[in-house]
Amino acid sequence: MKFDNYDEFKNYLDTIYKDAPIVLTNGCFDILHAGHIKVLKKCRGEAYSLNGVGNFPGAIVVVAVDSDQSVRKLKGNDRPINSWEHRSLIINSIKSVDFVVKMTTDGFEDLIRALKPRVYVKGSEYENSLNPSDVITLEEIGCKIKFCKMIDELSSTESIEKLSHLIERM
Repeated sequence: MKFDNYDEFKNYLDTIYKDAPIVLTNGCFDILHAGHIKVLKKCRGEAYSLNGVGNFPGAIVVVAVDSDQSVRKLKGNDRPINSWEHRSLIINSIKSVDFVVKMTTDGFEDLIRALKPRVYVKGSEYENSLNPSDVITLEEIGCKIKFCKMIDELSSTESIEKLSHLIERM
């Protein structure tokens, strides 16, 4: 399921999945690649590890996908290549993902505080560059931060640059 606002999503979780442990990740997911899939599979693995025998509801994986405005702020005016509707539809269709929620430019800390995830997963390329205020918020709520080893030289931005070079040579 996907939600385009935090409040609606939080209300849904509180109704259906009130005490479910949450594994959270976030990103632009503009041009999906194998590195993204590795992170999402790592999230599912972390969710399985949170599920004790007989625990219900089981842990859920939430992916916060950047809004189009947020992607433009992070990556520049030529991005995103794919709209939030398209990116969230793709992410939502991946087996490892339970929920997708739209992430606004300045709202990630609010989402963290609202969801109180037990585990936050990010690609290893962010190991030394997470937003310090996000890290403080994650630590304040007792969330473990885990990193997924990424595939070298694999990113949406690099894929777009390779395609641009190919098109220029045509």
